[in-house]
Amino acid sequence: MNEIGSMVVGFNKLVDTINERTTNLKEAKEELEQKLKEVNELRGLLPICSFCKKIRDDKEYWNQVERYIAKKTDALFSHSICPECMKEHYSFVKDEDLKYDLCPLCSLRLSYLFKLLSNPIQRLLQ
Repeated sequence: MNEIGSMVVGFNKLVDTINERTTNLKEAKEELEQKLKEVNELRGLLPICSFCKKIRDDKEYWNQVERYIAKKTDALFSHSICPECMKEHYSFVKDEDLKYDLCPLCSLRLSYLFKLLSNPIQRLLQ
């Protein structure tokens, strides 16, 4: 192959590389614009029920907070129980039981029991 032929082949490879990178940049730009749109959807006022704390979406459906945020972002939720709710809903569990992670009724690990309790919630969100 002569020198001009080599230059043409090199030029064609360069054009292909530029086209590929341009396509990749366009795709990345579209993805970032979509992410920005999703972030902006979480700005401003969110109509939330004063009682159950569900959020009304733009289609007038009421969603659990976790489901709404999971739809709009890449956020994942794990569930736990705050100390106030622990006392209110599981008053039979003593602080010393929490320390050793044992249920006073069945001697199972409390963390396992709470995981069992939260699994139905996780399945509903999927």
